[in-house]
Amino acid sequence: MHSRMRAKTSDFLKVLNRARPEGRIEKKTFSGRTFQQL
Repeated sequence: MHSRMRAKTSDFLKVLNRARPEGRIEKKTFSGRTFQQL
């Protein structure tokens, strides 16, 4: 069960990374928080 959820999350993050091909990537999680990856 956890592996399936983790796989979905990884795919979701992959889509976000593909949508924002910038140096600094801002990700919005399900809780609404924004994480910044350098």
